[in-house]
Amino acid sequence: MLRSGAAVILALATLGSCFVAGSRVWPRQPAHAALFAAAIMASFGAHAAGHYVAARRSGVAADLPYFVPAFTLTGVNGAYVKLRWPIDVAVFARIFAAGPIAGFSVSTLLYLVGLRISTVSHFHGLMSLYEPGAFNGSIKRGG
Repeated sequence: MLRSGAAVILALATLGSCFVAGSRVWPRQPAHAALFAAAIMASFGAHAAGHYVAARRSGVAADLPYFVPAFTLTGVNGAYVKLRWPIDVAVFARIFAAGPIAGFSVSTLLYLVGLRISTVSHFHGLMSLYEPGAFNGSIKRGG
């Protein structure tokens, strides 16, 4: 129980640090920051859950993912799934591959949803980024 309690506390702390990271991008829009935090946690969570579920289905003892909060651009430094060794090489390969497959699947879904709900702005080309004041009014911040 102690291990699962620590995993839950770290997950909540990481969700909080992701919210803080989202609040830096959308300072006065907590709903946007919350969606950002949920999306980041869903992507990282799916990756970690992929490893965890694959380990448990393969008969390998594994702890729930331990998320690592950080005050960075995304608010998370990753997650750690503790496995009990020794593990057969073929089983380890399945466990190893399951995380990226699950994370990619959820990230792709989030990307497609994001495309669907986003608005498109006119962009004049890469060189306009180097002009003085290129971002003044061309990127809608907070909207």
